Amino acid sequence: MLDLDPPFRPVRHLEGYLALEDLGLIGDGTTAALVGLDGSIPWLCLPRFDSDPLLCGLLDHERGGHFTLTVDDLREARQFYEPDTAVLVTELRGPTGLVRITDALALRTGADLSDDAGSGRGELVRSAVVRAGTVRLRTELEPRGGGQARALYNGLEVRVSRRPALRLHLRSNRPLAGLRTTHDLQEGDRLDLVLSWWPWNRRSASASATCATGRSTYCARYTF
Repeated sequence: MLDLDPPFRPVRHLEGYLALEDLGLIGDGTTAALVGLDGSIPWLCLPRFDSDPLLCGLLDHERGGHFTLTVDDLREARQFYEPDTAVLVTELRGPTGLVRITDALALRTGADLSDDAGSGRGELVRSAVVRAGTVRLRTELEPRGGGQARALYNGLEVRVSRRPALRLHLRSNRPLAGLRTTHDLQEGDRLDLVLSWWPWNRRSASASATCATGRSTYCARYTF
């Protein structure tokens, strides 16, 4: 993972699970996620490390939940970190093209990492760019225990059956038909996804309107 130019290797699953060495870690000081070599996120606890997991496919690939961004008929892949950052890059190669996925848990401008208080709204940023050829990119957000989505602002509001107090908002630079969507992309095209969360209360209800129209800086590098 520390190699800045690792070789591509086949993506293998054993009884539905990736090997532990095929999982990369991203975090924001409050929580962390594991990103698989296949473009899946099989582990994420929200809003904190010690919270009930939203995604738990690491332990139960059939019912635990995942957030997958991958290409059809994936052949091989590689992972590495952007130098001196917690920004993880996963490159996926299919039979017709190559896509680069950049994953990060966002640090908001002015965030105090020494503060033990909750940060309010958190965000997971997933950005895919087609580097060569054409790809069919498949996105699937399946919370643990299932979830329902409805159109909200420029994305989807996601309600999680097991976590009624947790508010999720999924937005993208491309139309989202639901929690499962496919996009046919060619070289140079990109797909940006941002999953935001916050505990439900009156204050966060008004904040949800702001997050859809405001601009946020992600990891001092990515702005959507």
